[in-house]
Amino acid sequence: MIFFTVRLVARARSRNLALNPGRDRAHGIPGAAAESPAALEAAAAEAEARGDFALAVRLRFRAGLLRLDRDARAITYRPSIPTREVRAELASEAFDDLADTFENITYGGDDAEPADTAVARRDWPRVVAAAKRR
Repeated sequence: MIFFTVRLVARARSRNLALNPGRDRAHGIPGAAAESPAALEAAAAEAEARGDFALAVRLRFRAGLLRLDRDARAITYRPSIPTREVRAELASEAFDDLADTFENITYGGDDAEPADTAVARRDWPRVVAAAKRR
C-alpha cells in the first residue's frame, strides 16, 4: 500500500513538473532544468505512452509556442500568452487547428484522442517552419 501511494505521489509530481517546470527552479531544487521544447516533447511522449493524451496535447502545445519564439522568432513567448494573440500574429490555419484542439481539450472538457497527439506531432514542425519563412 505504501509503495502504491509513493508511486502515485511521484507520478502526480512529475506531471505537475512537466506543466510547471519553472516552479522547481524558483525553489532551488537540484537538477531542475530550464523549460525547453525538447524536454516538454519528451514529457509529452511519456504522457502519450501512458494514455494521458490530454496532458500530451498540452505539453506539445507549450513546446510549439516555445519553438515559435526561440526558433522562428514569430512570437514573444510568455506562459500567459493568449492563443488569440498567436493566431493574429501567425494567420495560420494549421496553428488555428492546433489551438482549437488545445482549447477544446484544456478548457472545453473534450476528451483527447490518440489522433490529437499524432496531429500535434505532425503539424507543430510545419507551423514553426512556416513561421520562420515569414
